[in-house]
Amino acid sequence: MQPLTHVHNNIVFGRNLHDVWAVYRLSPVAYTGLTYSAKNELRSDIAALAYHVAADFQILRLNRPWSADEYAYGALRKCSRAHGHHALWAKYIETHRQALSHQQVVRPDIYMAIRLLGASGTSGGALSELASSINTLMARLGGPLGLSNPRGLSNKEIQAIEVAERRARHLLDSFGQVRATPVSSDTIEWLVRRSFSRGIGDPKIDYQFHLRAEAVTFANPDGDIAFEPLSRRLLRWQNAAIYRDARLLRIVSEEGESYQAQLVVGALPELRYFPGDDAELLFSPLERAGFPVDASFSVRWVENKRAIQEIRKKKIDADQQFREETYGEHGPSPETAQRPMQVRDLEEDLTSTARPPMLHGGTILSVGAASIEQLEERVDRLRAAFGTIALHRPIGHQHRYFQASLPGQAFPSPALSDPYTIDEFGAMVPLACDHGGSAVGPYIGYTLGLSHQPILWDMQEAHNTDKPPTTLIAGTLGSGKTMFLQLALQQAFMRGSRVVDIDPKGDHNLANLPGVAEHLETIELSGEARYRGLLDPLRISRPEARFDMTVNFLMMLLQDREEFSIEVSEAVKYVIEETTRSGEEPTCLDVVEVLAAGGMHGATSPTAAVAQQAARALRVYVDAGLAQLGFADPNNPPPAVGKAQVVSLRVRNLPRPNPGTPRDQFTPDEWIGAAVLGLVAIYAMHLMGEDRSRHKALGFDEAWFLLQDSSGRKLIEQLMRWGRSENATLLLVTHMVGDSDQLDNLIGPRFIFGMESEEEMRKALALLHLDTDDAALIKRGLSFRKGRCFFRDSNGQVVQMQVDLVDDELLRALSTTPPEEQPSAVTGRATADAAA
Repeated sequence: MQPLTHVHNNIVFGRNLHDVWAVYRLSPVAYTGLTYSAKNELRSDIAALAYHVAADFQILRLNRPWSADEYAYGALRKCSRAHGHHALWAKYIETHRQALSHQQVVRPDIYMAIRLLGASGTSGGALSELASSINTLMARLGGPLGLSNPRGLSNKEIQAIEVAERRARHLLDSFGQVRATPVSSDTIEWLVRRSFSRGIGDPKIDYQFHLRAEAVTFANPDGDIAFEPLSRRLLRWQNAAIYRDARLLRIVSEEGESYQAQLVVGALPELRYFPGDDAELLFSPLERAGFPVDASFSVRWVENKRAIQEIRKKKIDADQQFREETYGEHGPSPETAQRPMQVRDLEEDLTSTARPPMLHGGTILSVGAASIEQLEERVDRLRAAFGTIALHRPIGHQHRYFQASLPGQAFPSPALSDPYTIDEFGAMVPLACDHGGSAVGPYIGYTLGLSHQPILWDMQEAHNTDKPPTTLIAGTLGSGKTMFLQLALQQAFMRGSRVVDIDPKGDHNLANLPGVAEHLETIELSGEARYRGLLDPLRISRPEARFDMTVNFLMMLLQDREEFSIEVSEAVKYVIEETTRSGEEPTCLDVVEVLAAGGMHGATSPTAAVAQQAARALRVYVDAGLAQLGFADPNNPPPAVGKAQVVSLRVRNLPRPNPGTPRDQFTPDEWIGAAVLGLVAIYAMHLMGEDRSRHKALGFDEAWFLLQDSSGRKLIEQLMRWGRSENATLLLVTHMVGDSDQLDNLIGPRFIFGMESEEEMRKALALLHLDTDDAALIKRGLSFRKGRCFFRDSNGQVVQMQVDLVDDELLRALSTTPPEEQPSAVTGRATADAAA
């Protein structure tokens, strides 16, 4: 008898109408990047799901090939039709496709099938009420799916099953990190057909076929609409010849010959530690195997009362066997000696105040290969990956276990069935994976785990999903953060974004990139007279921010001397109001003139002397040095610049304090440097304009300079809010994360490269929402160099990754290291894998 007889949407019918399952795709969780507490939280969520489901269920952890061709197709569509450089982008993505096509990358697809009609072990629970009523409806319909019954399935009966499915769906939606989506019938086709081609390739799915009718409809004698399922659909899915051997299967399908072995996971070790490989059976050993392994964990859900009865019977049997072997010639075997204690431990768990259910079943591991020799080699490697846990290979029953690996199937053999607590199931972490980033977007690197999963990052994803777009790039000198910034800006340019690059050090190399030079305008900000007033905050600030930006700039030049605060604020306010009435353009020079005249209240006011003293202090900067960039002369306007798609704002030799220097210890030059850098940030916003339909990317190197104090953080916060409202991505680059935690809620993706001190690493881990006391994570982060980093994506998934530029020529073009000191190109394609 065939294991599947009909599929309706995400509902699978097994061998008869009493065997009805609903199938859901579960979203994987980036596990290796979780903290100890977060791993335990995930384990608890999975265990709670098993507690409340109150029905038999099956977990399928399968492998779906990651296609370089599909990557290229998706990435190409990310190029703006109106503004993108399509030829450059296509060539760039093709370089990735060629490099990635040589890798055999697979990713876990995780599914859960829940039996909608309660099994014999259940009584009560979330689904049992509906199960009993549906059982009554279905019992009279005999035969597989009514194929021999002219009535078929009535519309009411189909609706009753769909009600049960919705109940199951709502149940899945209520558990923390467990995110479930009902699958479609074409996905179930993939689940079935891929089983016949394990180890040799994925089947081609005829999606048009799923648009055709799956049942014949007719009116029964009662006048109700009935459905008689068409068997040709499932026969088409299972169109393969299976040749059985005692220890393997040879399956001939349209994809070729697949040799398969089915193995059953044996008894678990008595002592298991979580997190740990011995407990994480549906993740860690499968990752270590080094080739795709499919896993099916199928269990019968037994309510607590009945489970206690069963386990007490087992306790009597275990004690009896122990006594019999004790009086034997050789005494009890180690297994017999341990069994009474194991049964008692299980009884203690079942009789706890939580009164959990028990799960009876097991795990089937399906291994596929293109030859018998490869199959046997893979079986040996899989056994080595599971260590001391035995993997049984049922002789003569390979086809039976093969069928049990299909969706909506119970565990086939009570003899190999084991009892599991829900905590043991949770500790298997079937949702765990080792990849993150965007589903579609350009390639930026790969994970540092054994599977080397490609990492994609779509800079515009946060905007499209209403999440914070600001991206933090942090790391010590030489860790690779500046090179990654340039990579991100290059991708934004090719896709058609407006790009402004704030380069306080003057060491960025965007001009070396293919196609950028003819679209690049470099503005070397300096103390030259021709640039005077280019950054005047009253000229370049948005109307609602003019007052705050101007006061902040002038007070920084005055080194935050409190006695000048009121006079400067009043003068700025007066100039804005007067020029608004007259229609003239205000400038900071106008503010200095008002202060020189005694301030807003005139030369006879009691505070005139203070205002005039402030004016004298500011006049020093009006026409000399970098500060003159902020004082526009209405009679001599600055040049019209910044019209190119890519604008590089360079301020060579900008005075900057050492990281961590308190603001009250700045030298006069450092005060000027901080004031000018703030104006550069405002000017960048000004250059990008207000066209919300076009994406913009603002790279801000040395952002730590403004993150050290409240006024600088206020400016950064305004930049973040501006970016979110104006379709702009702000890329903050800093080698200190000290105070950026205060902006945590406004920061989206985070790339944390290597750090120098444990204190900074702990702060960085806090920004990643990882465990700040995890010694292994701290040590790992301190060792990161040459493009290795932690990456937290827009969805909160954290992975450890290696930035990969793919092309070594691109690495040399972007490198900020002097040629004679350049290291090996470990972030290029040639040696990246060896470095990892």
